[in-house]
Amino acid sequence: QKNAPKTDEEKKTKDSGKDKSEVEVNVEVKPLNTAEISPCDLHVVCDTMLQGVCKKLRLCGVDAVALENGQSHEHCLDLRNNLIKSGVSPVYILSRGKPAQGMVKHVPKGHCYSVLESSTEAQIREIFSYFNVVAQEGDVFSRCVICNGAEYVKLQNSHMVKIQKNENEAIVVPAGAEQSSTRNRHSDFGDFLDESSEDEDENEISTTKPADWIDLEDGGKIDINNGQMENGIKIGIKAVPNNTLQNVQEFWVCQSCGKVYWQGSHWEKAQDKVKSFLNVAPVPSPKPAT
Repeated sequence: QKNAPKTDEEKKTKDSGKDKSEVEVNVEVKPLNTAEISPCDLHVVCDTMLQGVCKKLRLCGVDAVALENGQSHEHCLDLRNNLIKSGVSPVYILSRGKPAQGMVKHVPKGHCYSVLESSTEAQIREIFSYFNVVAQEGDVFSRCVICNGAEYVKLQNSHMVKIQKNENEAIVVPAGAEQSSTRNRHSDFGDFLDESSEDEDENEISTTKPADWIDLEDGGKIDINNGQMENGIKIGIKAVPNNTLQNVQEFWVCQSCGKVYWQGSHWEKAQDKVKSFLNVAPVPSPKPAT
């Protein structure tokens, strides 16, 4: 017995390579916004299969959070509700396939979008088209790709070098050792100190200088002796190569996580990526959100 002829709609779905359930999730709601919006006005929760997209969206200035590995798809709903309770609204869910189909019934129409494209660049274009997002130069690099923070402090080269110098001079010695040894900056204990470790021996103490807060030209303060900001977050100075500290004149530090950004080869590569799927020419240095 021959199979019944396929309808035009079935042919279109098959030819496009998209799962029919994905098409049904997005039916009659594209594009969602009739008026253009800025990336900063788009708030999304990304499902686990879209973690890479989440970082790219942040790069473009979108307020984007993602589920962690191991979290169920339904956790998108909980995270969305928590964000709305905190005053962020509207919040949309980005997912794919069956997980999107399962969540769409729990949110307003159009607020759960099933991403159809496969490549990251195409997915960004698709999302921007659906929400009618238009990015300007000032939106690019306005959010931290690591933590989604939107506020930065700008530090000069002299500040960064001094912070690094002070951190390198910090010494850890066994608790109860003579005070004279804590003043010996060439103690053998310093060679075994990994200050990034969270498992510091409880029988050791760190000799640090008293706080020395300085005012920054763009506002805010920083303890130049240990690289701590006013909110208690420490600058991630250890992730910055020595040659970069010596040659780069300006740095931008995320106030939420301490991630350090600067204009370098990685910056140029990121710019090229942004240009390739947004057709936006980024500014040559980070533009913290104001």
